[in-house]
Amino acid sequence: GCLPILKRCHPEHQPPIELYHTFLQHTESALFEAVLAYTHGNVSKSANILGINRTTLAKKIKNIKNKD
Repeated sequence: GCLPILKRCHPEHQPPIELYHTFLQHTESALFEAVLAYTHGNVSKSANILGINRTTLAKKIKNIKNKD
């Protein structure tokens, strides 16, 4: 069967474009949201849990917000 992500991104059954990046955006955003909720919005603690630099996490969050 078809992956649900394909149906959400391309409900009219068009070939997916940049599926890898689209998938990462959806999953990364959800992951960051969950970890930030767990740390009550603490970016430093969230970055530590994720194993990435605090600045990197802050930039990724900013990019996600700009795309919305």
